[in-house]
Formats: sequence, C-alpha cells, structure tokens
Amino acid sequence: MALTIIKSKRKVRDFLTYDLEWVPGSLEVRLVGVYDGERYRCYNSIDTFLNRELTRENRGKWFYAHAGGLADFQFILERLSLRKGWTVKCAFSGSAAIICTVRRGKNAWHFVDSYWLLRDKLENIAKWIGLEKGEADKRQTEEEAREFYATAPLPVLIEYNEQDCVILW
Repeated sequence: MALTIIKSKRKVRDFLTYDLEWVPGSLEVRLVGVYDGERYRCYNSIDTFLNRELTRENRGKWFYAHAGGLADFQFILERLSLRKGWTVKCAFSGSAAIICTVRRGKNAWHFVDSYWLLRDKLENIAKWIGLEKGEADKRQTEEEAREFYATAPLPVLIEYNEQDCVILW
C-alpha cells in the first residue's frame, strides 16, 4: 500500500466556542457567551445570540460547547424550532446532540459537542493548558449550584462564562 502525498492547501476550520449559564431546575437562561479566539461577547437571551451570531458573516462557522449537546444546544434547538425557514439536522447519541447543522437559505452553521472530542471535564482541560476553571464548579450540592446560578451578579457570571469559552477555545 502506497501513501498519497496531500498537495492541496490545508483546510482550516473556522470555529468559535460558546457556553450558556442557566439555573438548574428552572431552566432559566441567564447568559450566552461566545469566544472567537480574539474577542468574547455575551448575550442575555438565546434569541439575541441567534440573531447576532447566526449571520451571513458567520456562515460556515463551527460552534463548539463542552457537553453542549446534553444541555446548551437543547435550549438553542427549542428557540430554532419556533423560527420559520430554519432547518436543523442533528446526529444524537442518546439524548446528546453530537453535531447539528443549522440552515437558513444558503447559510449554514455547525454546532458540535466538544466533549466527544475532549473526553474530560473542562476543569481538567483547563489544567492541561495552564488555566483554572471558575469558582462555580466548586459548588458541592445541586442546591449550591442552583443558588449560585440563580443569584450570582451578572459580572460574576460573565467572568466565569468567558473563562469557560477561553478554556475550550
């Protein structure tokens, strides 16, 4: 068997990372953050995120969220299901959306659950690259987590969310 030399130009996937902060139990979304390798931005609703990120300028981009197919993308899927002219095709493993392609007209965007690529906690991934995960993950019980996400001031959530997006990127 002979190896074939690849002579074509290397294809680089244009990607972003995103993360949602929501209150466990109530499913109230408090924040959606996005990082593109240079700039972090955040939105206070799924609809604002969709309107600002799923644009012609971002077509073809890949949006990665860690364990996002279990939780984060479910929120997005719900909002997309209410929009006319949008289609979504997903590959699932159980209840987790592994990869989803969202289309509107000629534009397409891809949402990927990075846990299927990096099979560890984001906290451990942060250590691999010399970073630390935020304080919210140190909550011991579901009640402590619920309390944090429900009552944390927005600047605290933004800082936590940005760090998660940067770690994954």
